[in-house]
Amino acid sequence: MLEKNVSKYKQVWLAVLGQAIKDIQGRPGLCRGYNYTDAVRDEALIWVFSDEYEFGSFLWVCDVCGVNPWFVRGLVGDGQLKTRKEVNYGTSIQ
Repeated sequence: MLEKNVSKYKQVWLAVLGQAIKDIQGRPGLCRGYNYTDAVRDEALIWVFSDEYEFGSFLWVCDVCGVNPWFVRGLVGDGQLKTRKEVNYGTSIQ
């Protein structure tokens, strides 16, 4: 039972990471009425490139989810991130 709850917890944080990536790419979210703006993109970039390590920070989320933050930053920084695939150490996070 505990492992099932941990999995759901991880899924929530993976969704947060996925939304940040969508915001950087300029893709709409899943919520109706979601308005993408340059400010949303900028906030997502600030979050991804922050060096803070605290609850909810990019580095913390990556740590909790087992995602390589440097890989994600490299893709985002190079503008190469086209899909959510290969974010989680070369595997899909879908």
